[in-house]
Amino acid sequence: MAERITGTEMEYPVSVRVNTEDGSHGPDLPINSYQLAEVYKWCIPAGLTVVRTFATNGARMYIDMNNWPEYATPEDGHIAEGTVANEIIGERIQEEMFRAAAVEPRFSPNTRFDKAVVHKRVVGLNGDPKFAWGYHENYRANRKNITFDAEGLTLLGLHLATRNVYAGGGSIRQRKPGEPYEFYLAQKAMSVDIDFSATTTTRKPLVHTKDEPHADKEKYARIHVVCGDPHMSPWAIRMQLGPTSLVARLMEQGVKLDHLRLPPDQMHRMGHLVATDLTMRQTVTLANGKTIRPVEIQGEIYENALKLEREGFDDDDRWTVVEWERALTDIEDDPMLLKNRADWALMKHLLDGKYADDPDFVNTRYNSLDSSRLDPKHPAGLSSLGLYFRQNLWKQYMPDVALIEDRRYNPPETIAKLRTQVVEMLASLHVSPNAYMLNWNFLQLERTFPGQADQEVFLFEPGATELPDDLLKKLQSAGAVFSS
Repeated sequence: MAERITGTEMEYPVSVRVNTEDGSHGPDLPINSYQLAEVYKWCIPAGLTVVRTFATNGARMYIDMNNWPEYATPEDGHIAEGTVANEIIGERIQEEMFRAAAVEPRFSPNTRFDKAVVHKRVVGLNGDPKFAWGYHENYRANRKNITFDAEGLTLLGLHLATRNVYAGGGSIRQRKPGEPYEFYLAQKAMSVDIDFSATTTTRKPLVHTKDEPHADKEKYARIHVVCGDPHMSPWAIRMQLGPTSLVARLMEQGVKLDHLRLPPDQMHRMGHLVATDLTMRQTVTLANGKTIRPVEIQGEIYENALKLEREGFDDDDRWTVVEWERALTDIEDDPMLLKNRADWALMKHLLDGKYADDPDFVNTRYNSLDSSRLDPKHPAGLSSLGLYFRQNLWKQYMPDVALIEDRRYNPPETIAKLRTQVVEMLASLHVSPNAYMLNWNFLQLERTFPGQADQEVFLFEPGATELPDDLLKKLQSAGAVFSS
């Protein structure tokens, strides 16, 4: 089958602490825009160069519109040894930046802080769905049979609304102050308020329908999933990307599974049910009047994905269908059998087990599962339970350590490698960033760029191994201007 390009975007909530003059701890507060600007000015890790938010490892690193640090992985044709590894190195880069920031002497006095906590979650500690950050997934698909409307996205919507039975990130939520905390399989699901939408600011959809392919629009579409949870478990990251990638292949072939269709705009409500139903036995009513459990919908999607094997599976696909079947089988026997690999199940196991009677559980154990507490006095970091489990319980699912570290500096062999060549060349030029615009798949040179008489756009083509000759000549001639 054709190569599937994937990538993820993580908006990291960060809190910082400023100690008082007498050395006592101050409160943990959300990082502000001035502090973030200093972090990005002084604390980019050695060996990485960032030009107009794009880094030399192919990723995009920037401060998003809501003043949170965001790391978008480069486009990759592999999942386990690609996007999963890229996401993990992104976490490490964020941790390194904020650890360094706590001791950076060049910060202005009013932006300094003594400690930072970097969270990998998309809801606040109390689970209030009104406060949600973003974790997005991107899948490049062939344009044929992909339409960004309710009809064309039904199969994908059914999958996304039900996949949290194994791919939920887990969260606890307090409906009102003083009430007991309730456990949810997922984080973002309770914030989703519509099936599909072209905006993600005023509405929270399953799928963002803005048609922005980051490639040739005549050939490709970009499926932009905005309802997923971030994970510490590498198994769960793979199980979010792998099955969804196969669903994209089904969509490319025109598969719809109309007999599973729900009434209009009800798929996100089914997602709410999945998040709250720990028994996984409750049912939904389909448009045809029949009732079905969400996990049974997953089963039917899985059975159809298996048929794709006749076109040829790669290693990621083969791993995906084996683990997909194993997860669905375990759920039917006992959902808690997933506790050795799924974030939500391990979190629930901890909550019900060793720490069930710990009154500080919410502020300590739950908070530390997906948060890295970066104290410069402890170079190894207090770290998180999630990182501990990666070294132990989840070790078998981790990408190779050397591969992860390689992705710190080197882009994958995709369009990201071409873009990195441009970033490296632009970084060597002493030219104003206003003289050009760099995006995922193009470079736009303005009239103020050396040697330019008119605005000019150069596209980076998927599958190309070299930059266009005319673009190389433009950049090389600009370099000659500055070196002469």
